[in-house]
Amino acid sequence: MHERNEEGYQTLGWIINQSENGLFLVIAEEPIQQEIVEVYRGGMIGVYDYRRNPGEFSFADLKAWIDAQENVRTFFIVNFQFAIPGQQDIDRLNFSRDMLTGLGRNLVFFTTPYGDDRLARGAYDFYSFLKIRITFHDYMADGKKGDVILSLDTEAKKQAAGQQEADQQEAVQAEADGQREALKEEQKEDTRHRLQEAYSLRKQAEEYSDETDYRESLGLLLKARTIYEEVLGAEHLETASVYYDLAIAYWKLYAWPYYDSTFVKNYGYGEHSRVPFDNYAWAYGIIHCSGKNKFDDVLKTQFCYSNNIDNVDYKAQLEEINGR
Repeated sequence: MHERNEEGYQTLGWIINQSENGLFLVIAEEPIQQEIVEVYRGGMIGVYDYRRNPGEFSFADLKAWIDAQENVRTFFIVNFQFAIPGQQDIDRLNFSRDMLTGLGRNLVFFTTPYGDDRLARGAYDFYSFLKIRITFHDYMADGKKGDVILSLDTEAKKQAAGQQEADQQEAVQAEADGQREALKEEQKEDTRHRLQEAYSLRKQAEEYSDETDYRESLGLLLKARTIYEEVLGAEHLETASVYYDLAIAYWKLYAWPYYDSTFVKNYGYGEHSRVPFDNYAWAYGIIHCSGKNKFDDVLKTQFCYSNNIDNVDYKAQLEEINGR
C-alpha cells in the first residue's frame, strides 16, 4: 500500500464497513486495481473481474452473480473499462442505473483513467448516481517507464476501435442487404408487369382471331410467347398454354383455307404442315411431364391432325415426348 493512496484505502474501508448501499467508482490503472483486490480479498467482498470474464456489460448477468451471494454486501467490479467498449454498452449502463441502485448493495466499479474519461463523456446518468469517486495514484509506473508492458488503456482503445470497425462493417452489410432487397422488389415488379403485358397480348390475339384476322393474332401470340419463355421458362404450364394457342393460330392461318382442296390431298401443306404440330407437341409434352394434363382438346386435335397427314411419323414423336 503506497502512502499516496492511503486516503483511497481509508475510503474503501468505510464503504465496506459502514455503507449500506450505493454506487461507487474507483479510478486506477490495472496493476493498482489488482493490488486493491488482494488487500481486501480476505474480507466479506465479492470480486467480478472483466479481464478474467470477458464480455460486455449486462445488468441481468451482473444481478444473477450478485444474487447468488446473499451474505455479501460489497462487490468489487474490476476492470470495468473492458465492459464498455462501445456507445451501446454505455447506453445500457445509463439505462440500468436505477436497477443497479435498487439491488441494495455496495457496488464499487473499478476502471482506468481512460475508462473514466469515457464514462464522464457518455455515462452521465450513471455518473450522476455515484456516491463517491475515488482516484488511486499509479506509483508503479513512476519507476517502470521502460518496461515492455501492454497498456491496458491502449488495449481498451483497440477494443473500442475494433467495435467501431465492426459497427461500420455492419452498416455496410445492412446497406448492401437493403440494396439487394430493393433489387428483388424491382425484379418482382418487372416480372408482374411483363406477365400482365403477355396476358393483354393474348386477349388482343383472341379478339383478332374472333374477327378472322389470324395473321395479326399470330403476331401478338408470338410476342406473348417470347415474354413467357423469358420470364417463366420454356417448360412452364403457362408457356404450354401459349404454345397451344399458337398451334391453333397456325392451323387457322395456313391449314384451314386449303384443308379440302385437291392441292392439299396431292401435295400436303408444304413448309407449314409441321408448325402447328410442333406447338401442340410442346404443349402436350410440358403438361404430360408436370402430371397436370388439363387440355384434353390438345390430344383430340393432334389425333385428328396426325390422321390427315401421312408423310410425318407424328405417333413416334408423341411417344418420344411421353417418355420424358
